[in-house]
Amino acid sequence: MKTKAKAFKLTARFLGFLLIFITVYLSLSAVFTPKRDDEPEGMSNNILYPYRGEEKDTLDIIFIGNSDVARGINPIYIWDNYKITSCTSGPPAVNYKTVFKHIKDACKNQSPKVIVLEVDCLFGASNKYYKLINEEYEKKKSKAPSLGEMPAELDEQIVSGLAFYWPIMKYHDRWKELSAEDFTNLQGRFKYSAKGYMYTNEVTPFKYGNEYMSDKTDAATEISGEKRSGIDEIVSFCKERGITLTLLSIPSGSSWSVKKHNAIEGLARELGLDFVDYNRNPGLLDSFNWETDTKDGGNHMNYSGATKVTAAYSAHLVKLLALQPTALSEKQKKSWDKDSKIFHKEIVKE
Repeated sequence: MKTKAKAFKLTARFLGFLLIFITVYLSLSAVFTPKRDDEPEGMSNNILYPYRGEEKDTLDIIFIGNSDVARGINPIYIWDNYKITSCTSGPPAVNYKTVFKHIKDACKNQSPKVIVLEVDCLFGASNKYYKLINEEYEKKKSKAPSLGEMPAELDEQIVSGLAFYWPIMKYHDRWKELSAEDFTNLQGRFKYSAKGYMYTNEVTPFKYGNEYMSDKTDAATEISGEKRSGIDEIVSFCKERGITLTLLSIPSGSSWSVKKHNAIEGLARELGLDFVDYNRNPGLLDSFNWETDTKDGGNHMNYSGATKVTAAYSAHLVKLLALQPTALSEKQKKSWDKDSKIFHKEIVKE
């Protein structure tokens, strides 16, 4: 009995220590994360919750969906050209349930006029070209590591993964730079000059660009009852708050299809929502080219592709909804202008 009691105490002490360690570790991650992160890929907070890093009620447009929208819409372009504030929230591999959570979370601190739902997140993110694209992209991306290189590469992947979720892994050297604000302004860790956009100038062509949307069919991908109920919840939520909801499909050769287009087109017609599909109508994008505008063989846009998508869609929204420049104070305008300068000088790498 004494042995069991001793073992129980040791286990309890270990679990208690582990709980305290995790709590302190997560708290320090929030403290050590810079109050403005300007790396091209951002960090998890900046991609998941960029709206939290902005002042209350200062965002007019929120683009939301999966990684397609994080790679395909550049809010700084919209600010530079229209003085309209926006951000993207594009976590990878999310579904409509997670998207709705982010919409509700965003509206706790923001009162957007428009929410743009990038509809790829409503379906499984693959089509018949998905495997082909991934295989070709991985071959281009890197050669197989030698046996001597494998341990170092594995260590790097593990550390990178931990850094994504616990930024203290990446920012542990910042202890010399910490100020009082780092401990009091924890909301500032969501600040990102690119406003959620994930920049890259990498280019890997998509050679199936002329065929992935060539099916001649009126058939539509099925939208389950549960998913339809979730979509109706999003629609109702936006209506209750006077938010205009629009639907967007950014070019994605590895996930989109004619049947998915037909499903969303029918849904948009039924719900009275505006829907623009640049997969179906690439001619709406100025000089769009699958040879130069995708980072990974057709899955996501690179900076060139994102610029073309953002230019076309922001012009469409402004005209459709008669959008005006965001009402900001002079101080807030200067902050957005500063973010624009940071984006063009420190994030964009031509």
